[in-house]
Amino acid sequence: MTGKYIFKDQDITTDVLFKIEKIISILAEKDSISFDDAYENFISSNTYNILKNIKNLYWAESAEFIADEYYREKTKVPCAICVYLRRKTTEGTEFLVRNLIFPL
Repeated sequence: MTGKYIFKDQDITTDVLFKIEKIISILAEKDSISFDDAYENFISSNTYNILKNIKNLYWAESAEFIADEYYREKTKVPCAICVYLRRKTTEGTEFLVRNLIFPL
């Protein structure tokens, strides 16, 4: 695979890039700023850093949810959601905890 974002041997780069574009459009509209300014703000956030980690499945969330997480980060409101992800392993089922954006 040659894409930047690979999940289960599938190139999801286009999907992730479209998701990022949608998130930035939401931020630009809500903050009444240009797309470029919203882009600069978003890529410097912890929310974006978490989104880049394909293994945590954050990219599968809706653009609106991720935009809300971005605003929680900016206002320092703790995230109360801890999502448990299941992954099948050869030994059985392993439960993984997604990293919280903000510790409780």
